[in-house]
Amino acid sequence: MNYIQSRSQLKQHHHSSPDGSGRWWLLVIIFFLIVLALIIIILKAPAEVEEVIEETDPVQEILSESASQPAFFEEITLESVGDGSWSGVARRGEEDGLFTHVIVATLPPINTSSQYYEGWLVKPRVVEFFSTGEMFARADGKWGLVWEVKKDEAILDLDDYVEVVITLEDRDGDEAPSAAHVLEGKFEKK
Repeated sequence: MNYIQSRSQLKQHHHSSPDGSGRWWLLVIIFFLIVLALIIIILKAPAEVEEVIEETDPVQEILSESASQPAFFEEITLESVGDGSWSGVARRGEEDGLFTHVIVATLPPINTSSQYYEGWLVKPRVVEFFSTGEMFARADGKWGLVWEVKKDEAILDLDDYVEVVITLEDRDGDEAPSAAHVLEGKFEKK
């Protein structure tokens, strides 16, 4: 019986100390691990966010690529038509037979269920034009457009279409450009 009592006292003494110092060290170690995990998450998160933004923004990707190839792309500033204080940048160029036209603009917010911004390339004096498509709202609050075509498949001489026009269109099914010009600019003719 003495053996059983001694053993039960030994178990109690082994699992907990009278002053609780064993539990205190365990809590310190757990706290340290939590703090370390939070620091790793915080330091790693901004890099992952930047990677996602770069991967999901085709306009920024094209603008970044063209910045390293100034001979390939021409760049102009688009200016407000009328009383607005809006602006934008348009680029165009050709590489490996692919003609690319990109626009990034600061424009007023609109109700996209009933209106949209549309890009146009215009051949001056002859008044020939074609749509480069509907602009899309970007995450940074600006508007973007990317239009590409293989140069040998284009039925027009794209170098002649030097004027850039952004119009505000109603979603009414009319394919003709609106008279509501918002931004305009002109590339140098080659």
